[in-house]
Amino acid sequence: MKVNSANDNTNFRAMKINPVLRTEIAKMGESFVAKLNDYGNKIADVQMYDVVLLNDIKNPKIFSADKSVTRDFFYELRQEEKCLGKWYEGSAGEEGSTSGGFYPKEPKVFQKLFGKDAKYKYAEFKQKNVYEQAMEYSRMLEELDIKMMVAKAKEKSEKRLNEYLQQAKEQELNKALDNLIEKYGAEYHEEAVDKSTEHIKKAHWWQKLF
Repeated sequence: MKVNSANDNTNFRAMKINPVLRTEIAKMGESFVAKLNDYGNKIADVQMYDVVLLNDIKNPKIFSADKSVTRDFFYELRQEEKCLGKWYEGSAGEEGSTSGGFYPKEPKVFQKLFGKDAKYKYAEFKQKNVYEQAMEYSRMLEELDIKMMVAKAKEKSEKRLNEYLQQAKEQELNKALDNLIEKYGAEYHEEAVDKSTEHIKKAHWWQKLF
């Protein structure tokens, strides 16, 4: 089965279950079925990410609702967690030189979404079971995407506003110039202008002699 085949059906809910897992789920009993149903209800309003039980019931995956994106965001979180707080070192560019530091103590999504509260939020997150984490993380990913889209829209709007204000300023300047020229403008022939500057040229020549 292809990775994104879990989305190739008429189920528009955020949680999706591969039907081949029916027997495996049944072995877990009625209470587990009820819990999965409850988890699915809790993210029923999430539209941009899917929590998918694809190959087994113990390792949920998170895929983008955009089928062109095949990343498993929950797997990426698990890989990131392995490095949290650890020291890293790498080449600094010059031959033989290195630079290093510590990885952050909380995943980047928590940092971007919660800022100074990331540590507290991540500690809470770690207390949840794997299904609760997958459901919550899918919602967090969507909230972060929306936050970034709003920021970009605001930036674009501010840019348009500044462009409008600049255009309006230029129009006002041109209008003022038109009024000024209309009120005080007068045309002179080049010959008259040249004669009016002859005495200046002569003065300059005279000054060169003395």
